[in-house]
Amino acid sequence: MMKEKSHSQSSSSTSWIVLNSKGHCSIVDMDKHRIMNLAQIHYRDFRILDPLLSYPSAILGREKAILLNLEHIKAIITSEEVFLRDPRDENVVPVVEELKRRLAHYSTLQFQALEVALEAICSYLAARTTELEMVTYLSLEKLTNKVHT
Repeated sequence: MMKEKSHSQSSSSTSWIVLNSKGHCSIVDMDKHRIMNLAQIHYRDFRILDPLLSYPSAILGREKAILLNLEHIKAIITSEEVFLRDPRDENVVPVVEELKRRLAHYSTLQFQALEVALEAICSYLAARTTELEMVTYLSLEKLTNKVHT
């Protein structure tokens, strides 16, 4: 388990929550080079997690890691740890809680993390779809009330 680092690091550091296979987690500030070394991934793959670049949703399977860019969930999953970007994001917190709960009962970190992330993004998209349907139906209802034969 990693210890929380000071906030006096360079401006290129980013907050990540790191969960190990036992469900223990910590929030750390790491620059991209440090996290790429820990997860053993290449820079070209790490770019899909950069919020400043517009990459579509993606799941990349690499030799030592799985990278996820799913709407608000940006993660690197290794055989030993899960790194989730923006740990205080309201969409990331439920993923972390569910991972902690599941990892207490199971030990297959990579598949559990991938399953939880996919369930979270499906729930998020289903909620947005429901919101969009409600707005659409209300707009259609207003429009039909204005139409005269």
